[in-house]
Amino acid sequence: MQTDYTWVRSAPTENPRQRVHGYNYIYNNAPNKFERLEMIYRSIGKQFDWELEKFRQSKKNIDRGNKRRFFKNFFRFVKHPAGYILWKTTRLA
Repeated sequence: MQTDYTWVRSAPTENPRQRVHGYNYIYNNAPNKFERLEMIYRSIGKQFDWELEKFRQSKKNIDRGNKRRFFKNFFRFVKHPAGYILWKTTRLA
């Protein structure tokens, strides 16, 4: 008789993924900017027992989305340089 077993993958012990808190790219024009900053602060605080010096000294993950944003903006510039410059400058004003 064959019984059904649930196969559970063991957690990696030598190189666990670091937790991402969302501090890599903070959108300054978001209406809920302060709530997002508070959530990031609480997430970091809980992980490091509210000793933020531990977080400052820990190894940080790279921002993988930054590479995508760079290429996206580069291709927008190549497609229409004047429109891209106008869009960037009027947005800041």
